[in-house]
Amino acid sequence: MAKDKNSFIIYSDLIHTIERLSDENAGQLFKHLMRYVNDQDPVCDNLLVEIAFEPIKHQLKRDLRKFEQTKERRSIAGKIGAEKRWQEMANDSNRIQSHTKDSNRIQTIANDSNEWQAMAKMAVNDNDNVNVNDINNSNVDFQSILAHFNSTFQKRCTVFSTSAKNKYRARFKEGYTIDMVKQAMVAASKSKHHLESNFKYCTLEFFSRAEKLDMYATATSNEPKPYNPRA
Repeated sequence: MAKDKNSFIIYSDLIHTIERLSDENAGQLFKHLMRYVNDQDPVCDNLLVEIAFEPIKHQLKRDLRKFEQTKERRSIAGKIGAEKRWQEMANDSNRIQSHTKDSNRIQTIANDSNEWQAMAKMAVNDNDNVNVNDINNSNVDFQSILAHFNSTFQKRCTVFSTSAKNKYRARFKEGYTIDMVKQAMVAASKSKHHLESNFKYCTLEFFSRAEKLDMYATATSNEPKPYNPRA
């Protein structure tokens, strides 16, 4: 398992495999799984358990690749956002200098600005988990999200609740983007599970959840989409 990653997903359709195993073999399978995700390199001498674990192992590897890609995307976005913020502060400092007559005050502001910029660069280099996407949450285009939602699922929602808006703002602060929300909606609209349920679970609130955005926004066309029957 990746460094700093202390959780993993078990998909509900694993029940079909578990039900075919005896209680003893099912217990061995679970212990083998826990040893594997804790990087203990377990060796299994039970052929049946080893065969049952093989597809689970490949799914874990696919999920790990998605995790690494999402982490890298957020790290890059965080660095870009931090540099943009500090550049705006530097520009503000220059405007102050051009409108003040106090030369000593001008020099002090310039020195402070340079010091803060240096601190910002150090913070970005030392921490890959810098807050991402310099989004002014008061300017989030919720109408665009609502229109895309209605178009994708053929719905007629007209109200974006305050609760849902707050959840989306929280996701944007974490590094998710409006484009990722729209991509997740499109991917979910093609999911067999949601097609069969006539998009019953596809609500505006549904796509404000981080785990749903990770599941659908990063899904690829040639990879099966996991689903949770409780959505």
